[in-house]
Amino acid sequence: MRQNLALLTSPERVDLLVQALELEPCLDLPPHQLSEGQKKRCQIAICLLKPASLYLLDEPLANIDEPSKAALMDVIRQWTAEATLIARCMHEGDRFIGYFDRVIQLQPAHMTEPLSTQQLSTQLLSPQHPPLLQAS
Repeated sequence: MRQNLALLTSPERVDLLVQALELEPCLDLPPHQLSEGQKKRCQIAICLLKPASLYLLDEPLANIDEPSKAALMDVIRQWTAEATLIARCMHEGDRFIGYFDRVIQLQPAHMTEPLSTQQLSTQLLSPQHPPLLQAS
């Protein structure tokens, strides 16, 4: 893993992200010895080390332990700050609503209009709001 990450960018950037994602214990292990959460963090590291204007993250919190989820979302937000667009497909979107500028709610046969954070906050306070950011 260490050699693969070094191919993507400078050693300094690798070290910063390895520290932020707490990947040091994983770097010299073969993939089959990593937990699912460690594998997910390694996949996110590979993604974030590639400078891009667009990032697509499918279920970035899958297999991540509960206490680490908010910290991981903070790292993703920090490392994608220069991007034009970051699209995240998540089942826990309402829990992390403050991390998004706009939300598109997916339901079986249709897609809702994008909502601003303010509109979404208003909906969340409504007792009849539907589930947000959840694929059925």
